Amino acid sequence: MDNSGDRKVIGNSRRRYLFGINGNASYKGFDFSFALSGVGKRDRDITGAKAFPYQGQFDDMFRHQLYYWTPDNQDAFYPRLYGDNSNFSGDRGNYAHSRKRQTKYLRDASYLRINNISLGYTLPEKVTDKINFNKIRIFVSGENLHTFHKLPKGILPDVNTDGKYPIMKNIAFGAQLSF
Repeated sequence: MDNSGDRKVIGNSRRRYLFGINGNASYKGFDFSFALSGVGKRDRDITGAKAFPYQGQFDDMFRHQLYYWTPDNQDAFYPRLYGDNSNFSGDRGNYAHSRKRQTKYLRDASYLRINNISLGYTLPEKVTDKINFNKIRIFVSGENLHTFHKLPKGILPDVNTDGKYPIMKNIAFGAQLSF
């Protein structure tokens, strides 16, 4: 292997400390259940337009990318922006180098996702007997309600590439009838 200078292995994109928590409880006809899952440790090197501002002269910028280097803001998170990234040489030649993989831009991709929460109520037997039902239960259930993470908005912590569709949130209301 060639001399790599001061370069070293940084971060680990593998999911570590995967966990899931499920629970349920019931009391006087009410029932509640939940399912959570997540990853306790993961590093992500996010690249592309969602990671670095102003990739090209006609690219969009996101709100989280507005903290970039200027002569008046030399402690910024992002490096200096250039109007055209296609051919930098001489005094404008640090564009590609300032966006190389480094510890500063590794992101914490650990997360906790609410996979499911359900709340239901079963009518008492004295009510269901009067209307000739064995059981009537009404409920509301939500899936993928929220993911807690530290990544910029629009970047999912559990995928390796950007540009994926967001996870669909579902809320269902229903009734279970037994004759």
